[in-house]
Amino acid sequence: TSQRETLISLAAETDSFNKYEATQQLAEQMIGKPQLPVEYTDAFRSLLKASEQDPYLTSLTLQIPSVDTLVNQRDQVDVDAVFQDHKRYLKQLAEASYADLLATYKTLKNADPAGMDQVSSARRELRNTCLALLAASEKDEALMLVKSHYRESKTMTDTIAALTILSSSEDPDRETFLRDFYQKWEHDALVIDKWFAAQAGSNHPNVLQHVQSLLKHRDFDMYNPNRVYSVFRSFARSNPLGFHHPSGLGYKITADFVLEIDRTNSQVAAKLANLLSRYQRFDRSRQDLMISNLKRVSEHGPLSSDVYEVVSKSLKDQIKA
Repeated sequence: TSQRETLISLAAETDSFNKYEATQQLAEQMIGKPQLPVEYTDAFRSLLKASEQDPYLTSLTLQIPSVDTLVNQRDQVDVDAVFQDHKRYLKQLAEASYADLLATYKTLKNADPAGMDQVSSARRELRNTCLALLAASEKDEALMLVKSHYRESKTMTDTIAALTILSSSEDPDRETFLRDFYQKWEHDALVIDKWFAAQAGSNHPNVLQHVQSLLKHRDFDMYNPNRVYSVFRSFARSNPLGFHHPSGLGYKITADFVLEIDRTNSQVAAKLANLLSRYQRFDRSRQDLMISNLKRVSEHGPLSSDVYEVVSKSLKDQIKA
């Protein structure tokens, strides 16, 4: 199917699943274009018109493939280019659809703010999707909206949606919101996992320093797998640009931690070591940095069989390549 045919079918499609498929396919084709065609932004805006009929599916349809998804689809990947293309795409889409997104967001506001039924939950999901897209416009007004969304939130879903956006922003109030959330929820371990994840997975320019601080935080517990994953999985998946920082610091932080916890929790250590094992798809400089960190782990004292298996297999693959 040509791009033009997909665009026409997207605007005319009545089957929700087909609409979702077409949107994802088109988004992948559009990310990387210097300028989004008007036909595309018009078709995207038309999706919002169905929001009252099926808010959940509309929300899914509006969700754009993440940088991590795009990175994982490619055999050879330029992380910096994918990130910049994705960011430019989102900004253009948000600017072109801003009025429609805002109108949809406001329409959904009157729903039962804490309702736990399926419809209320779906409306919240869609409202949060609209909020994230509005924030991608980088307008001051959108950031004000995110802050009021946080303050007025009656559910954890809404609170985390706003906190995740704020965590990536360079706004001077960022720390205030993170502190507020922590003070309210510090006694609930599962909720604080979300607090760790929001910061480790953020696109903030200082995310590497933030991750290092989180690992020293009094509530970071290296013996709690959920807490460890809330930092490392979020860091590697939600922010590939930070994890794959050209300095190699993301790899070093990960390898250091693998060595630190291998004796106490070898299974978690092996899963983290695995984050360094897919180096073949990256540029030569990043490959070298990932391999040198894998070698550093392999040459370190006695390793658990779990970590040894991951690291030795990864290094064997390098010899074959």
